[in-house]
Amino acid sequence: MNPDQMLSYEFIRSHPTDAARVLERLTIEETRFFLEDTPLHELIGVMSVMDPIVGARCLERMEERRSARLIEKLPLETGTLLLRRMEKSIRGRILGSVSYKLKTELQRMLRYREGTAGNIMDAQVFTVPDDITVKDALNKLREHSGKVLEYVYVLGRENALIGFFPLHQLTTSQHQCVTSSITRKIPWKLNPNMSRKAILTNPGWQTFNALPVVDENGVFLGAIGHISLRQLDNDVLMPPFSKEAAVAGSALAELYWISISAFTKGIAIAATPQRHTSMNFKRRELK
Repeated sequence: MNPDQMLSYEFIRSHPTDAARVLERLTIEETRFFLEDTPLHELIGVMSVMDPIVGARCLERMEERRSARLIEKLPLETGTLLLRRMEKSIRGRILGSVSYKLKTELQRMLRYREGTAGNIMDAQVFTVPDDITVKDALNKLREHSGKVLEYVYVLGRENALIGFFPLHQLTTSQHQCVTSSITRKIPWKLNPNMSRKAILTNPGWQTFNALPVVDENGVFLGAIGHISLRQLDNDVLMPPFSKEAAVAGSALAELYWISISAFTKGIAIAATPQRHTSMNFKRRELK
């Protein structure tokens, strides 16, 4: 083991949350290379606090056997969060590679009855940690491959739902603002075992066009938007869109324009990262 690797491993052991922030600033490919090159036992702490969307995207691109071994090392709740945010086909292959006992436990946690909030929610909606800047949130959005709603849900490092802010605020807030400073409280939340009738009659739809799904510990599992809601009952008369819906489309357009402009100015990172990312990620951050 060379000195750079020793420094990196010590950093993620001693400061897992700080290390997670650093890794989340890299591209998915760079973070994947780091996770592939690092011993599994060194990754438990940092993976437990990393943005689960980032973690899931990395595990999807890694060799299935290694992804399965990492899931086996992680706490059950963390492994479940990561699997929820994966593409179903990849999730199935990884589940097929873990031990039978763990597979049974994971499937129990992943399975919700048809028609429940847990069954129809989208677990890959865009979320951000509560301790990153607006600039970093914009960078995360450019790489996000899941669904983007008109709200951005803000999570703590234990993946508990802190609140939300409208998507358009990413283009109107100062880049150095921390996401927690623009976060609002959410009065209405859905339980994953909530029935079809309870979902449809939730008073939160009078105000919001999407509602978050959280477990009994407040951990964010996903969100349900109006399209998913209509899958429950195509004949239900949906409430009118909130005032914030009007600006969602233009906000998305502006975000994509920012991304394209950054690329044309040479800001975007090259498509093929170097394999030594694992050794240098901390030093790059400190520069």
